[in-house]
Amino acid sequence: DTSNSGGAWTGRVVRGAGEVDSATRMARLVIRVPDPYGRLAGGSPASSPELRIGAFVRLEIEGRPILQAIRLARTSLQPDGTVLVADSDDRLRSRPVEVLRREDDWVFLGGGLAEGERVILTPLETVVEGMRLQILEAAGGE
Repeated sequence: DTSNSGGAWTGRVVRGAGEVDSATRMARLVIRVPDPYGRLAGGSPASSPELRIGAFVRLEIEGRPILQAIRLARTSLQPDGTVLVADSDDRLRSRPVEVLRREDDWVFLGGGLAEGERVILTPLETVVEGMRLQILEAAGGE
C-alpha cells in the first residue's frame, strides 16, 4: 500500500539487502509484483495508481508459522551460538541451538534444548564445561 495513493498490490519477496538501516530501522526488499500498473486485469494507468520502483510502501509480510519455539532472553545466547544449561548434577553444560529469530531483547530457538532443561540466565565470567554451579532459587519459588 503506497502512502497517500490508495493503491494495493500483492507480490512476493524475492530478496532482501541483508541489513537494516541503523538510523531509520528500514530494510530494503525486492518484491516481485506481477501487475504493478493494473493493466493485465483490464485496468488502465489512469484508474490504478502507479507502483513505481523505489517507492516507499507500507507492507504486510505473511511468513511461515513457527510451530514450536523457545523464547529466551537474548543475553542467554552465547557468542558461539550456544546456550548454557545446568545438568541434573548442577554442572555447567553448553548446548548448540538452532536460532530462528533474534530481536532486541529475545531470541527464538527452534531446537537444541530438551524440555525441562535449566537455562543459565546469569552472565558468567568464566565458562568451563562441567564446572559445578551453585543454583539459586528464583524469587517466589519459580
